[in-house]
Amino acid sequence: MNDNIGNRFFIHSKELDKKIKLLGLDFNSELFLGLRISTSIILFILLFVFIKYGYIVAPIVTIIYYLLFEYLILDLNIKRRKRLLESDAIAYFRVFLIASKNNKNNKLNIKHTNTSLPSNRLSYELSKVVRDTDLGIDFVKSINEVEKMIPSNSINNILTMIASASKYGNKLSESINKELDYLTDKYNHEVINRYKSIPFKYIIACLLFVMLFIIMLLIIK
Repeated sequence: MNDNIGNRFFIHSKELDKKIKLLGLDFNSELFLGLRISTSIILFILLFVFIKYGYIVAPIVTIIYYLLFEYLILDLNIKRRKRLLESDAIAYFRVFLIASKNNKNNKLNIKHTNTSLPSNRLSYELSKVVRDTDLGIDFVKSINEVEKMIPSNSINNILTMIASASKYGNKLSESINKELDYLTDKYNHEVINRYKSIPFKYIIACLLFVMLFIIMLLIIK
């Protein structure tokens, strides 16, 4: 029994570490779990002490908060980070392909692309590759480490192609353009769907506001 609980905790901690890394954050699952537990305790105390019928509201709200904490803090932000990186990847790798036509050194191509697009999110992520290789770390190894911080299969596929081309001399243009065409189509569909969903989101937000307002009135009374 204890072994099963320990194994589950260990597996969950590893999953949390992966999620945290996908956000590009520099802390581990122990700190995350500590933050989750401590904020839950603080929330419980505040609700219990300062709200009427706190002995009813506090445990319910705290349990909901605790269960949703990972989703709200990690999962939603990973989705957002993926969407932002993929939108920036289209411009980034277009410029990279232009640079690679005149130069087969992909480390330099990444460096030139980072310089050309300083505000691009991928420029920030891939600046680590330039720093690592300047320190003598293998280019392919550095690319593989960056892939662990990118929550997009499409971007990671392109990075794998770049690493493979540096190692074996493969051609990049056609394979990268296929991934970019996919990302462009995906981005266009997401923009259209986002605008279509705006009225529905407003309705949901209004309903939630009304429900919260009614609950607060009941609690105050």
